[in-house]
Amino acid sequence: MTGVRITQQELREIFDLQREVSEKAKRLEELKSSVKALLLAKMAVEFGRFDAQLLRRIARHVPWKQAVIEGLGVTFADAFRTHGKKILLTMY
Repeated sequence: MTGVRITQQELREIFDLQREVSEKAKRLEELKSSVKALLLAKMAVEFGRFDAQLLRRIARHVPWKQAVIEGLGVTFADAFRTHGKKILLTMY
């Protein structure tokens, strides 16, 4: 088989770049974690070009029936709605 070969230089460059990316990704996660902890502690952000803030999401409560159906099944939810606490005593 002749033609173009994969050179050691190319392989070495791939190896070096992977190592650099891995190190930078680790450092990125460390910095994000640190900044998040400081924001949660309500620390001020230094004035300048960049800013940081926590994103707040409003979560709605899951209806009890949907949570029971996902956890225990439709049969249990219907039986509980019909028979109330009696079903709990007979199942457990």
